[in-house]
Amino acid sequence: MNSNLKYLNLDFSSRSDAEIQHYCETLKDSAEEWLRKAAQFTITWLNNSDSITAQSSGTTGLAKTFSIPKIKIKNSALLTAQTFDLKEGTKALLCLSTDFIAGKMMIARSAVNRWNLFITEPLSNPLKNIDIDLDFAAFVPNQVFETLNSEEKVKFNNIKKIIIGGGEINKSLHSLLKESKTEVFQTFGMTETVSHIAIKQICPQHQAHYKALAGIHFGIDENDCLIIYAPSLATEAICTNDCVKIIDEHTFEWLGRFDNIINSGGVKINPETIEHKIKKHISSEFIIGSVPDEKLIHKLVLILEGNENISLEKINQELHKFEYIKELKRIDKFDRTSSNKIKR
Repeated sequence: MNSNLKYLNLDFSSRSDAEIQHYCETLKDSAEEWLRKAAQFTITWLNNSDSITAQSSGTTGLAKTFSIPKIKIKNSALLTAQTFDLKEGTKALLCLSTDFIAGKMMIARSAVNRWNLFITEPLSNPLKNIDIDLDFAAFVPNQVFETLNSEEKVKFNNIKKIIIGGGEINKSLHSLLKESKTEVFQTFGMTETVSHIAIKQICPQHQAHYKALAGIHFGIDENDCLIIYAPSLATEAICTNDCVKIIDEHTFEWLGRFDNIINSGGVKINPETIEHKIKKHISSEFIIGSVPDEKLIHKLVLILEGNENISLEKINQELHKFEYIKELKRIDKFDRTSSNKIKR
């Protein structure tokens, strides 16, 4: 079946589940993969099964597949609507891949909360196919960057509430978002927590710390890694590899990933902490990595995408002596996961 649909409209606010399911059955053989997969997951969500399967993005290793009870997905969907005050009939946009939990959740939220959902291909500039006044949308950072540098910037700024997930927001994107008057939030979550469990506002007000959604609280382990307690979403506490500074049991500052820790001269260094300190000096995409060193075990290197002129001497002025970057390496283009995170 060939279709020239620019977007798929699933209006859960005015159509029954049976009508939606029947409509999606007609789209299962669509030539467009995004349309076919969205229709298939909608059918799966509306059927009589007790659970769905979802795959993690594989940012820090091999991707994992999880079986998630639908009751936990429903709880998460209700929590999002409560958090952002999104009522029945909310016009929501899905422009993320339904291969992963973020895309699946937008369909589930719409079904549970009876929203009017618009689904479009998960392009880098997804709003080019959309000309609708939207209440709520979710993007990954790259989509926001591309959109705000295009003619669709006006459409973006007309969306009432936006969430951004799937990776940290860099300096360039922060600068672009400062001009936006819409409500934009960065989310923190993972497949195991059934999407986001904490948020921080980016604009029009900027918050430095993530705050827990209702009913969720936090702790840390011996490595200062975040422990998530979310009884309505996960039966057991979830131990993460995210290094954080706990402000209180409902608030934290994200510092980086423990599994990216670099041992340099016997000092354990979190590369994301260094990246945060120096990002104001670099406009290109970059990461801090390491290479073997006879004296230090590993020495720190700055890996830069492109040919931007960088002064390591100036950058090292921002750092402690044991954090000094010893070498600059360049790369044409970083490899990225399907959710657009850099593969370290």
